[in-house]
Amino acid sequence: VRPFDRLTYLARIGAVWGASSDAEAFQSLLDPANCETNAACSVYLAPALAQTGRWDDADAVVTRTRALVDRQMEAGDSSGLIFADVAEGRTAVVRGDDARARRLLDPWKDSYSIFGEFARSGLAEVARREERWTAAVGFYSGLLGGYSRPLGLYGLAKVAEARGDDDEARRYWRSFVTLTAEGDPERTPRIREGREALERLGG
Repeated sequence: VRPFDRLTYLARIGAVWGASSDAEAFQSLLDPANCETNAACSVYLAPALAQTGRWDDADAVVTRTRALVDRQMEAGDSSGLIFADVAEGRTAVVRGDDARARRLLDPWKDSYSIFGEFARSGLAEVARREERWTAAVGFYSGLLGGYSRPLGLYGLAKVAEARGDDDEARRYWRSFVTLTAEGDPERTPRIREGREALERLGG
């Protein structure tokens, strides 16, 4: 399996399931050189570097991707703009720069590609942090139909708890815990959090 394929797989696991990013298998792939000529790769690599605290490397990947996409656009090809914006936007989410994240991700929230899904999941987290509950519910609900269903359920449960709706929170946590029943709570903090939340709410 190519390093890029392994990187995208493990980075998606980290984003969707909240899996630990300190595993040796993942760390070995966090080489900024992996995305030197592949703008799409940066969508996975830059936020992953940020999640492990390698901010200089994350910023270097974003900067290099911007330069690559700028050259493509000068040649009349704008297809890579989504990669640059989502890579930088999701890195901004990790950094806690919500205004920047919104500005970069919002133009791509209606894209049907996996990169549009990444934009929506980033916007969901930003909306939850800002307590814009209606927006957060809308974004998280939009994740329920695909690969990111665990993240959608997790987010909806967190929003419901924050709003004081224990019945709804219990329902979403129960669905999340059922879906992740075979996961390892020691390696995946969100799975552990979900089980503890469901127990706290009376399951």
